[in-house]
Amino acid sequence: MRVGARAAPARPRRTPPADSCRELSDATHAPVCRRGFLEATTGSPDDAAITDSRPSPGTLLAMSAFLIRSAFTGFALWIATLIVPGLDFVGGSTNWEKFGIVVVVALIFGVVNAIIKPIVQILSIPLYILTLGLIHVVINAFMLEITAWITRNTTHWGLQVDDFFWSAIFGAIVISLVGWIVGLVLKEPA
Repeated sequence: MRVGARAAPARPRRTPPADSCRELSDATHAPVCRRGFLEATTGSPDDAAITDSRPSPGTLLAMSAFLIRSAFTGFALWIATLIVPGLDFVGGSTNWEKFGIVVVVALIFGVVNAIIKPIVQILSIPLYILTLGLIHVVINAFMLEITAWITRNTTHWGLQVDDFFWSAIFGAIVISLVGWIVGLVLKEPA
């Protein structure tokens, strides 16, 4: 510090009221107090810390990306039901109910694609090699069939696939094409 320079005044520490404190935090073994989304540990004045307990931006980005992908999947499913005979949404008497069914089916289809599809793809690596990748269409049709089975057996409304070979495979091709076109249209310039 320079001669004649004044030290910066110390900022007063804010401590939360005692009634909102838990006993001990896991890491610092100091009392932890909650105030909205922020946690303040009230140990010694030197090691007081404030941490943010909200989801990280990466988590929010992943969730919003999943929801956007699900919206486009719902659009692709709707186009497929218009084009493919034997692929249809069942249930809903008003337009809003039908829209809700499309959204729920798209979310279920997204979850099925996120959880079951990678396992099936890993198990079918030899078939990818033998068919030069054409098994991917059959796997997509199988994911449509699983989605239809889930919605049919749990809610009695949702996606209906009449025939696996023609309806599901042709529907998987249409969904892939619509998804590819939407991806081209919405692709950010490099």
